[in-house]
Amino acid sequence: MTGSSKKEESTPAKNGGTDYTGYELNAAERAAGAALLAAACAAAGILFYRSLLPAVLGLALIPFVWRLEAGFLNERRKREFIRQFCDGMSGYASAIRAGYSPEKGIDEAIRSLEQIYGSGSMLADELAQLRRRMSVGETIEHGLSDLAVRSGIREIDDMAGVFSAAKRSGGSLPAILKNSVYIMEEKNRIREEIHTMMTAKRLEERIMCLMPAGILLYVNLTGGDFVEPLYEGASGRIIMTVFLALYVLMIYAGERIMKVEV
Repeated sequence: MTGSSKKEESTPAKNGGTDYTGYELNAAERAAGAALLAAACAAAGILFYRSLLPAVLGLALIPFVWRLEAGFLNERRKREFIRQFCDGMSGYASAIRAGYSPEKGIDEAIRSLEQIYGSGSMLADELAQLRRRMSVGETIEHGLSDLAVRSGIREIDDMAGVFSAAKRSGGSLPAILKNSVYIMEEKNRIREEIHTMMTAKRLEERIMCLMPAGILLYVNLTGGDFVEPLYEGASGRIIMTVFLALYVLMIYAGERIMKVEV
């Protein structure tokens, strides 16, 4: 997503800002989720029952699939927002050390973000709004606290606390910012490394989850009359239904295990 100016779908917050804690799927994303569910249900119906009826019944799961899809896309957007915030605060800290005022420092941070992510990136837009609010007397820590609430990102709330503490203590803002940004960047670097490792493991897990279906497909193609009892009569249907339920449970458990919050 780096370098892209594509807007993320989100919901408006009550205070007029954007609420990033929820993700509103657009029409294309809803259609893609429904199509993926229909394809998966059709494949399961043919493989486990030799019927497309489960594909029709599976359409009742569309709201559940949309909820999962929205959660996944929201988590991806949150990682991107944190990445942008680290880069933005790095640019801001550099500007403050160079002698810029807090307002001009925001302008430099926006310019830095636009160079990295393109115009119209999430944080660049938020900082532009913050710059306008600062011009009418709002403090940067208050603006960051508001953004932390709307984004649900702890790093932004911590940075708001840094500005408040610097004002109360009368310490050197450039030095405090330099240290705080370094800690935040290191934390995000470790988070990204963990995410990269987990992505590789998640790919392995999903390949393993496909193996039972692959084995069943192979048996169907080569087993001949050997597998016919599984598709005929009540007992066969019950066995395949139990197998399908265990299979879905295995996939769900695997996804839950691989989901790590850092």
